[in-house]
Amino acid sequence: MWNASWTYMIVAALLLATRMGGIVLILPWWGAGAIPPRVKLLTVMVLTMALLPITGDLSPALKNADPIRATLVGISGELLVGLALGLSIRVVLAGVASAGKVLSMQIGLRMANVLDPLGGYQSSVVDAVMQGICILAMLATNLHHVVLRGAAASLRLLPLGVGLSQSTIGNLVFNGGRALFVLIVQVAGPVIAVALAMHVAFAILLRFAPQMNVFFVAFALVILVGIALLAGILPQAIGSAVNAGEGQVEHFMGLLGG
Repeated sequence: MWNASWTYMIVAALLLATRMGGIVLILPWWGAGAIPPRVKLLTVMVLTMALLPITGDLSPALKNADPIRATLVGISGELLVGLALGLSIRVVLAGVASAGKVLSMQIGLRMANVLDPLGGYQSSVVDAVMQGICILAMLATNLHHVVLRGAAASLRLLPLGVGLSQSTIGNLVFNGGRALFVLIVQVAGPVIAVALAMHVAFAILLRFAPQMNVFFVAFALVILVGIALLAGILPQAIGSAVNAGEGQVEHFMGLLGG
């Protein structure tokens, strides 16, 4: 049982910090590997202090439990809530990254790798550029504000200590996978179709002109056409990714009842 109001506030702050930590950990503009851990911790503290005044009551099960037990029981559930909200955006970036990998293979730039500043690992040039532009577009369209409003609304729709139900988690996984597949097809589909048509055309040309060095011509031409086509579809692809991110956050809030 709770013996003092400050004990309640401490437990509520710890659970809220856990939820905010899940969001900060998974989102690239707050939790990227290049960002120092102290900055991430400071971000979690600032978000916790900003949202603590609007935090509602704890779940009845936690209010009737010992404070230490309530904290230990609620931490895992709150971390899952934060990660679920952050994954609403992260799954979109994963779709963009996967589309970039497919495009780099189709246009012959798979071996051109650079260091990804977000993850600290080697990735293709197309993949890194598309992810970087997508993140900048999300920040320019204030998608991070949408996430913060969703985090604030989740405190009203899902009180601290309640946690996500199994049906909600299953729905999030299914909808995230669907959004990932749709985004890959939307972004990489046109380039894949054009590249396939070019390869078929070069195969036919090689059949009728075997003395021609088709492979040398095809390699350079596919790269040039692929880059030109990628530049043409990139604005629409980034717009689709931003809209998908907003849709994912709205879907998450809809599952909570918002």
